[in-house]
Amino acid sequence: MSVSRGTRIMAFGQGRVIAVAIAVIFMGTPLAAQTNSGSNVYQSNDPTPPRSDQQPAGQDRFNPQQGAGGGTLYKDANGAFSIVIPQGWSAKPNHGCYGPGKCPENASGVNIQSPGRSWAFLAPYSGDGRQPTDVVKSVAGHLRSQYQNFQMLQNDPDRLHGLDIAIGHFTGVDENGEGVSLVVIAIAAPGGRFYVAESSVPQSELEAATPALSAMPGTLWFAGQAAINSSPRPTPDSENRNFQNRSSTNQDFGTKVPQPSREMQSAPPGRVNISNRTRWVEIEDPAWGIVAARFQIPADWNFDGIIIRDDSCGLAPTLAWRISSPDGLYGAQMLPDFASNWASNPGHMENFRRFHCKIMEPVSPEEFLEYAAPLVRPDPIVGRIGPSDDAEQWQLQINAYNQRSMAAFGTAPDSGGAVCSRIQYAYRGQTMEEYFEVRQQTYKTKDIFPRRPENFTWTTYASVRTIRAPKGQLDGVLRMLVPMLAGAYQSTPEWMQRFQQKLASDTAANQAMLNRQTAAAQAQIMQNAAALRNTLNTSNANFQKAQNDRFNTGQQQFAQHTDYMNRSALAYTLYAGDNQLVRNPQTGAVSTVTNKYGTGAWQQDGTNNILLQNPNDINPNLYLRGTYTQLENVDPMKP
Repeated sequence: MSVSRGTRIMAFGQGRVIAVAIAVIFMGTPLAAQTNSGSNVYQSNDPTPPRSDQQPAGQDRFNPQQGAGGGTLYKDANGAFSIVIPQGWSAKPNHGCYGPGKCPENASGVNIQSPGRSWAFLAPYSGDGRQPTDVVKSVAGHLRSQYQNFQMLQNDPDRLHGLDIAIGHFTGVDENGEGVSLVVIAIAAPGGRFYVAESSVPQSELEAATPALSAMPGTLWFAGQAAINSSPRPTPDSENRNFQNRSSTNQDFGTKVPQPSREMQSAPPGRVNISNRTRWVEIEDPAWGIVAARFQIPADWNFDGIIIRDDSCGLAPTLAWRISSPDGLYGAQMLPDFASNWASNPGHMENFRRFHCKIMEPVSPEEFLEYAAPLVRPDPIVGRIGPSDDAEQWQLQINAYNQRSMAAFGTAPDSGGAVCSRIQYAYRGQTMEEYFEVRQQTYKTKDIFPRRPENFTWTTYASVRTIRAPKGQLDGVLRMLVPMLAGAYQSTPEWMQRFQQKLASDTAANQAMLNRQTAAAQAQIMQNAAALRNTLNTSNANFQKAQNDRFNTGQQQFAQHTDYMNRSALAYTLYAGDNQLVRNPQTGAVSTVTNKYGTGAWQQDGTNNILLQNPNDINPNLYLRGTYTQLENVDPMKP
């Protein structure tokens, strides 16, 4: 399924965070209406595309044919290509090429216009490019000058009807300020020439335009393509007939393939005889009510298919189907995607166990093939394991993802590969030979918790595709089935559109929840900060008061100590000089007097005359002239 092949799923920490890049087949999810009424082709020979009111010269040469299914088969005038134009859509030839280089004189393309504003075009490419991805880059450079906020979302290699292609998905804002989604497909057509297909759909026309645009790629056919892909080309009426005849589609994937008759079981396999007559089969998505996959199989073969959802471990929906010949000996199968997890953090491992996720150490694609083959086939003998035919394209996808990751996050977490082997086992009394292919990707992510030990998480996705036949006939079966099943491993564009919308919705819901959690956390942080500020202010005030109190107490104690030292010095000085201090109680004056003649002192009022006696038992007022006041002795050690 293209989802599992093009989807990027990564787990960070103990949660399940999904980041996905989707491969779109023909049209992307438009962001808003596209106002252009035609394509953005610039022709090297005819730079002015025909206007809608012009009748292009020689239009009758194209001889459009009305199909029974409601579409019109458009044929290039020079037989270079043909494509079915949906009913109600119009097609006008556009002479020249897309690109700045030299264009052959007879080169031409086609502009396809819907009844509304949706459009598409197909044109030969005249620029430089060694591979389809180079062409998409060149077209992107031209588109970048026409749109603001232009971004490339995807440029991945792929296959279409056996041809190498590259799918580019872009977004931007046009001159009217409207968002636009563009899809560019570069096609390596037969004969060594590249073609460019481009489409644009406004959001308002998505539902109406999707079925028409989804059907067009399957009807595109180039001259000389029959030598590459021998499966019959579809026509509008045959598609319509086969889509209506879907009785063989079984939603119960567990239904067993009908057992062949006894005669068939005993008959030895003859030469490979797979009819080129085909029928279309579909896998419905019951959750969304749309077709998830649509492809062709041999008309008389049995078919079972289902789409599996397992959201418990963050997995994307996956397709699974099997087809088999009436005798059950020939067949092909696409197994459900295998996903496993591993982590160096014990907490993450416990989280995987809690969600019942598959736990397995990461292994190489070769090791996984040897691990998976005995799980799905009885006692198989595994042959030489080597790269599959599309291993290089698979590696290019891994490299492209790593380049985008390196540009955005500075890491290249994706590894893996595409390998195959021919295995043999016994089945219904026959020795079977089976082409067994494994496509694997492993994403290694580093925990983003700072100041913690370095830990990593590994998430591995593997898909298994098989084609079987009795021994000796596998090569012939591969030649017939591989081109026929080229589109069997991809989901339909309409399902991809719905899947993208679901991803966008989930991303928006997760972002809204994250915003609410962030706002709540910020509010709590602000509340805690305010409380902390109040606590700090209170603590600071208390601290300052305590400091001031301690300082004042210290100052007071120092003053008392200084006063005591001064008094002690004074007392000693008085003692050493046989002096003492006396105070006049009437005037408060303190005088220093000798105590050699006694310690009782009287002062004559109005003079400095002081009388001393020892003992102090005579009142001079009784014996001497004048008035005397008895002085008080002063202790120098007391205040």
